[in-house]
Amino acid sequence: MNKILQVDEESAFCLLEPGVSYFDLYEELQKRGSQFWVDCTGIGWTFPYGFGPYHDGIFSQSNLGIITKAGFWLMPNPGGFKPFLITVPRKEDLHELVQRIRRLRNRMIIQNAPTIRQVLLSAACLQNRKAWEGDEMSEGALPDERDMIWDAIWGSLSQIKGAEHLFEEDVGPESLLHSRAKTLAGIPNLVELDWISWLDNGSHCFFSPISNVSGDAAMGQWNLLEEKCRQYGFDAICTQVIGLRELHNICCVVYDRTNKDQRDRIRAMMKDLIDEAAKKGWSEYRTHLAFEDQVVGRFNFNNNAIRQVRMAFGARDSVICATRSRLAKLPL
Repeated sequence: MNKILQVDEESAFCLLEPGVSYFDLYEELQKRGSQFWVDCTGIGWTFPYGFGPYHDGIFSQSNLGIITKAGFWLMPNPGGFKPFLITVPRKEDLHELVQRIRRLRNRMIIQNAPTIRQVLLSAACLQNRKAWEGDEMSEGALPDERDMIWDAIWGSLSQIKGAEHLFEEDVGPESLLHSRAKTLAGIPNLVELDWISWLDNGSHCFFSPISNVSGDAAMGQWNLLEEKCRQYGFDAICTQVIGLRELHNICCVVYDRTNKDQRDRIRAMMKDLIDEAAKKGWSEYRTHLAFEDQVVGRFNFNNNAIRQVRMAFGARDSVICATRSRLAKLPL
């Protein structure tokens, strides 16, 4: 179950068996000299559903079937793109940065989903914590369309005091901008997962709340994460991704999986974060299996109407089916 069954250059799709990886598909397209790119994993803004089963479609996210082949759209090479990095000097600039990016995204001037990365995430991808401790942390003419888009982006973001911009030619070979450029061009790579080595025996829990796209929400989430990580003794390695109508925050909390004290603290912190975020109207779009009951319990609109429907099926004449994010009982 790992074959590429079809690549249709005319209709821009491929047919794959489940074992095919992004690297496999990319290499096959390169071998064919294809005009198409692979949409690398990580494009979460293309997934419109929330946490758990999608009730409108009656468990469209369940596993009621065995997948033997799947079709995917392929993206034609657009003829060029412009990866860039913009930095702002102060934590307080996050508010204005999000406000400006929201307007650029809504107008489709920024056509991809930008990520706002706390500097620790980049540091963790380059070296582990031990390596940083004690050290001081420190293309030709473009087509008119890209020039105009860039002028609009920088024209807005340059108004943030102290903001700077960098292109690939401006940064050293160790910069994550190079791996981001590969991802944007559909070239699979794993560089940005190196943050998992921030600690020896590193494992992680994601805390991933969703909010509206606003400076207040971005600052509120960051302040909450910073406060709780400090309280429980962890480093906050975070990135915020801005879609057209939503902002999702991905806080990658790394801990030593062989250390029982750290395992206990990470569990306590996650429970605390879920509760505190819910008080502010934020819930998660994904979570660790250990916390799925707590998260799904926050989706309690109209006195837990959906849960009451589920429980009305009862245990008799039913089958329990393990879905991605909670058990679903379906009548036989």
